[in-house]
Amino acid sequence: MRQSYGFIAACCVFSSLPATAQPLEVIVTRADCSQLVRHLPDADVSATFQPGVDARGNPVAPADLYGANPIELPDSFTFPIEVHPLNTSEIRTLESERRIAATQLAADPNNAELQARLDALDAEAARLDGRPESATRLTVGEVTVNRDGRVYFNGQPLQNDEAWELSERCREILAAPAE
Repeated sequence: MRQSYGFIAACCVFSSLPATAQPLEVIVTRADCSQLVRHLPDADVSATFQPGVDARGNPVAPADLYGANPIELPDSFTFPIEVHPLNTSEIRTLESERRIAATQLAADPNNAELQARLDALDAEAARLDGRPESATRLTVGEVTVNRDGRVYFNGQPLQNDEAWELSERCREILAAPAE
């Protein structure tokens, strides 16, 4: 944590210096990048991977059993962010009680009393689902996640271009062998 404060302090000092004829050069180290980039798999993971063989060298069935066709992923995924403004505390309490009862029943599947309680909660949920307010939805916006990892909310990027460029450069630095 102390290192990130030093990095931020250095950035503040550099940004407050008067402009000169020489361009300002900022050096970002591997340690700085490890603070900025969340996770990269170890470099040897892909080098040691062998299809059809487990970690101990034993043969395993391939992941594409039964001649399954590969799925072609789209360039982006988009999903709505919705709220249910008229969702009452009664519905939220019922949902919570139902989750608790279902968890207890999973631990004790032969308990007739728990099964009856869960059935009663399901019946009450069905009754509440029939009310008009249970169907209200308010779409707040849409989130789009591109294949390259950029995320947008209603078409606006959630990360500025400079931060994205720094993140990409750090991924390259961390992927390179340490000197």
